[in-house]
Amino acid sequence: MDDSSVGGHPIFKRWTGQSVPWGPEGRYEMSFGGDVLKSLTDGLDQFLESGARWSRRRMPGVLGCTPWLTDAEIVDRLVHFSECCVVINKPESLPGRLRLVDDQITQLHEAGHGLRLEVLRGLEEMAPKVDGKPLLVGPYDTLEWPTFWSVRVAGVRKTSRRSIPLVHAKLLVGGFVHWSDEHPSGYTEEWWSFEPRRLWFGSANFTNNARRSLEFGSWVDDVDLLGQATAFLTDLLTYSEQWGSTSIEPDPELASYDYDEEAMWEAWREQRYGEPDGE
Repeated sequence: MDDSSVGGHPIFKRWTGQSVPWGPEGRYEMSFGGDVLKSLTDGLDQFLESGARWSRRRMPGVLGCTPWLTDAEIVDRLVHFSECCVVINKPESLPGRLRLVDDQITQLHEAGHGLRLEVLRGLEEMAPKVDGKPLLVGPYDTLEWPTFWSVRVAGVRKTSRRSIPLVHAKLLVGGFVHWSDEHPSGYTEEWWSFEPRRLWFGSANFTNNARRSLEFGSWVDDVDLLGQATAFLTDLLTYSEQWGSTSIEPDPELASYDYDEEAMWEAWREQRYGEPDGE
């Protein structure tokens, strides 16, 4: 750790680089001091290595959010997940700002595998908007699940010195993405699901500077907390936008789709009576 690091000060020597157990039977892990992001990347390494026999039926997946993403070591791990999506705060639209974050974000955006939304529950009746409006579904339309790229943005874009609300949570949920051809309905149908297994949360942004600061971070596998964190991140995905969005205000890409009631009625009448409505 370099001399400019706060965590490198002798006062914090017993904290920095150490992890302490906590929780039931000490199975959770907490880090304080400097470079707590090491506990994050170490945990991601362990998770990826734990599945030495990853297969199509069980693959590693990760969901997350952070205000900013500039740490190369985190990105180096995220690109190895079969399913990955991280939501970040909208970058400032001031000249030159994007150059500060482009390298790592571009790497994850281009090399990351993205996320098929069908692995998440609760999005069954949502679809990308068309021309800014909810998708209108007719009787003969076939809906396909969209895939999100590995980097998404959300919130309000800063255009001046005024303070704005931020997407400021720092979370990562690692889990298993399962594939099966046995749908819960009983039909033989391709089915995907996400099983959250570990949650990292803390004060540290996913940035280089966070490694030099005093922070805290923790790994937990509490089932209830995992469920709540996954539900929160799923909602954040519905609120998010494509990387490169030019919208200043929030403009979620997904929306609950609408049904073309008139077309549905005509299709039903034609099927039942052999003629379209009004003939």
